[in-house]
Amino acid sequence: MYKISLELAELLKGKVCFKDNLFNPIQDINGDWFISKEEVDKCTNTKYKQYLKLLTQSEFIAKVQ
Repeated sequence: MYKISLELAELLKGKVCFKDNLFNPIQDINGDWFISKEEVDKCTNTKYKQYLKLLTQSEFIAKVQ
């Protein structure tokens, strides 16, 4: 998972990531925003692709439902 800012999460939410798939930022237990490795690796959206490749992976702690 890749940690992103709230601003980037809001910008990406609902935008095309790759064919028939939209970005879906999610929050972890600490309230931090993340996008998946698949979203970063498969992104074909030229508007975001180069920026996303600069992100580094971070630990994601899932919320307990």
